[in-house]
Amino acid sequence: MPEFLRWNLGLAATLVLLGFKLKEIRKNPNSPKKKFFVFEETPELLAAAKKYAMGTLLVDPRELDYRRFELLSRLNGEN
Repeated sequence: MPEFLRWNLGLAATLVLLGFKLKEIRKNPNSPKKKFFVFEETPELLAAAKKYAMGTLLVDPRELDYRRFELLSRLNGEN
């Protein structure tokens, strides 16, 4: 299955909140300070990412904050 790589923390937190499994956080070889969030690319994930980009995806803002905090903790733990 192809991979879906993005550096956008908000999108990654949203996808995790929606139940998509984060496979890994990968370093960007071209920019050491940036890291990619890696998911398995599926039609459902692509549809959710499209809704996110269009601003039409509705999620619980408190849960989204919690997921962002979790991802930030993982990022900070990998430094």
